[in-house]
Amino acid sequence: MAQVKLILALALALVIVLFATQNPMPVEIRFLRWQTPPLPLVFVILGSALAGALVAVIAGVWTRWRSRRPSAMQSVEQDRTVNDS
Repeated sequence: MAQVKLILALALALVIVLFATQNPMPVEIRFLRWQTPPLPLVFVILGSALAGALVAVIAGVWTRWRSRRPSAMQSVEQDRTVNDS
């Protein structure tokens, strides 16, 4: 299963790189009152993809951390079990 995920991730990365490299024209990014100088669209696409990947990794790490950490209710149940023995 891990190999399938790796192959799919590499295929997606290849598609993103191909798409990005075929769009080299300069673009300006505007957000509220903030504006960038003209940048090649390839940088914008690759930067967005990297930012999305970073958010996905952080969300995955956070989820794993939360699932491994015992909740407050589990701690209370363990204390009751120890005290009842």
